[in-house]
Amino acid sequence: MLNNESQLVSILDEIENDTISSPLKKIETLENLIEVAKTNRWRSSLLQANIKRITLLVYTDNLAGAEKAWPQVHQLATQIGKQEDLIRLDLASLYFTYPFNGVETVKEKHKLLLQTAEDIESAQLLGDIYEALGTSNHLSYSPYDAIRYLQKAYEYYTISDDSISLGGVLSSLGSLYVDLGNYEMAIEYFSDSLQLAEETGNEFSRSVILFNIGEAHISNSEYELAKTSLLAARDISKNLNDDIGVAWAEASLADIAISLGEYNKAIAMFQAARQKFTETGDNLMYFNTLVGEVEAKLKIKNIPDAISLLEKAEAMLGNVNSSYSEQLFNSVMAEVMFESANYKQAYLALEKVIEERDRLDELEQQEQVQKFRIQFDSDLKESQNRTLAIENQYNLERLNQQREMQFLWAIILFLCAFVLLIVLWLLFKQVKHRNRFRDMALIDDLTQAPNRRAILTVAGRAFKRSLKDLEKTTVCLIDLDHFKQINDTLGHEVGDNVLVGFSKACDQSIRRHDHFGRYGGEEWLLLLRDVSATEIKNVFERIRKSVNEMEIKGLPEDYYLSFSMGCAEFDKSKDADIRALIKRADNMLYHAKQDGRDQFLIT
Repeated sequence: MLNNESQLVSILDEIENDTISSPLKKIETLENLIEVAKTNRWRSSLLQANIKRITLLVYTDNLAGAEKAWPQVHQLATQIGKQEDLIRLDLASLYFTYPFNGVETVKEKHKLLLQTAEDIESAQLLGDIYEALGTSNHLSYSPYDAIRYLQKAYEYYTISDDSISLGGVLSSLGSLYVDLGNYEMAIEYFSDSLQLAEETGNEFSRSVILFNIGEAHISNSEYELAKTSLLAARDISKNLNDDIGVAWAEASLADIAISLGEYNKAIAMFQAARQKFTETGDNLMYFNTLVGEVEAKLKIKNIPDAISLLEKAEAMLGNVNSSYSEQLFNSVMAEVMFESANYKQAYLALEKVIEERDRLDELEQQEQVQKFRIQFDSDLKESQNRTLAIENQYNLERLNQQREMQFLWAIILFLCAFVLLIVLWLLFKQVKHRNRFRDMALIDDLTQAPNRRAILTVAGRAFKRSLKDLEKTTVCLIDLDHFKQINDTLGHEVGDNVLVGFSKACDQSIRRHDHFGRYGGEEWLLLLRDVSATEIKNVFERIRKSVNEMEIKGLPEDYYLSFSMGCAEFDKSKDADIRALIKRADNMLYHAKQDGRDQFLIT
C-alpha cells in the first residue's frame, strides 16, 4: 500500500535501475502503479510511469500498444511535463511512425529532433536522441545515416559514462551489420556489448545480447556456435524467470534443428514456444512459430498438418501487420501448395511474394513463377491426355516421364543459378560496405595509429580495470622535441613523415598487451600495463633507438630526433577518473621538457 507520491517515485527509480527483471514484468508493475497514480490523482508520477511504460512497449516491439497509449500521455506531458518528457515521447514515437505512417513522416520527425538537439546540454539526453535516430534510420533502411547517428550516441554516452547505454549502442550496431550481411563485424560489436553487460552485472541484457549473437551465427550458417549462444541465453532467462526470453531462445533453437535435419525436435520446440507466446499475446512470434512448424511438417511430408497450420497462420496475418510476415507466409504457402500438387495456388502465392520484393529479386523470382506456371499447364495437359484411348497410354506415360525429368533439371539449374547469384551479390555487398566504412574506423588518417578517441576509449577501460585491482595502469604522454623547427625549416611534408616514422617506432617498441595512440599534433599517449620504472625506461630507449635508426624521407641522416615523456602510475587516492591520471602524466611531461628535454620522468 502506497501512502504518498514519494514512495511511488522511489519505486519508479528502482524500475529504472533494475537490471534483473524482464521488460514484460516491468510493464506489469508500471501498469499497477499507473492505476494507483490515477486513483490518488498524482499527475506527475502518472506521467513518468506512462512514459516508462511506452518506452518499454516499444522495446518489446508492442508498437500498436505504444501508439495507442501515446496521444493521451503526450497531452498530459504538454500540460505538466518538462521539455525532456516531451522529447522522450517523441523518441518513442519514432519506432511506430515508420511502419504505420511512412518514410516522409519519419524524415520530418528526424529534422525536428535534430533542431531540438542543438539547444540541449545534457550528454545523456543527446545520447538518447542520437541512438533513437540511429535505430529509426536502421528500421527505415538508411544504414549509413544509422551508423553516423549511433557513433554520435556512443560519443555522448562516453561523456556521460553510461556503460549500459554504451552497450545498447554497440548492440544496435551489431544488429545493423547483421542486416548488412557483415556477420563478423556484427559479432564483434555484440561481443563488446556483452563485455559491458557483464561489467555492469546486467543479466537481462546479457541474455538479449547472447540471443543476438546466436541469431548472427544462424544467419552465417554457423549452427553449433549459434546453439552455444542461444543455450546460454536460455539458461540466463530461466534463472531470471523470464519465460518470454526462454520462448524466444527455444524458437531460434527450433530453426537450427530444422537446418540440422532434426525436424520432430523442431516441431516440439515450436509448439512449446508458441504456448508461451499465446499467453503473452505476442502475435508476431506466435505467427513465426506457426510458419516454422509448417516448414518442419513439410520436411517430414506431413502435408495435412502443414496445411492446417498454414490456415492458422493466415488467420493471424491481420494481427501481425507486417509486410515481411505476409511475404514469409506467401513463400511458405507456395511450398506447401507445390508439395500438395496444387500448382495454381502455388503460383498465386509466389506471385504475391514477387510483388513485395525489389526489382532484382523480382527478376530472379519471376523465373520460379514461370516454372510453376509451366508445371500447372503441364498438369492440365496431363489430365486432358488421360481421356485418350488405352492404346496410347504407354506413349503418354513415356511423355510424362520426359516432362518430369525436364522440369526436375530445370528446377536444379534454376536453384544453382539462384544460389550463385545470391553468393555473388553478398560478396559484392560485403566488399562495398567494407570500403564504405573504412573511413569510419578509429584510425588516424596520417599515421594509421589509433586516434585520440580510440586511445581514450581503451584508456577508460584500462582505468576501470585498475579501479577493480585487476591490473596496474601507467599512462605516458610523449611530445616530440623541437617539432615546430622541423616544420619551419624542412617543411610540413617532412614533419608528416616524422610523425609516421614515430608511430612505427612506438608500434615496434611496446609490448603486445600495451597500447599507444596519437593524442594530438606531435603528442602521443602510451598505456603500459603492470610495468616498473626500469621497464618504462626500456620502452623509452627502444622508441628513441628505433626512430633514430629509421630512414625518414626528407630528414638529414645525421639529424637526431629526441622526445620528452611524462608518466603517471595509477593511484586510487589521487585519480578519480582517467582524466586525472592523464593530467598527472601531462605534468610530468611539462617538467621533463623544462629540465632539458630528451628524457622521461615518472610519478
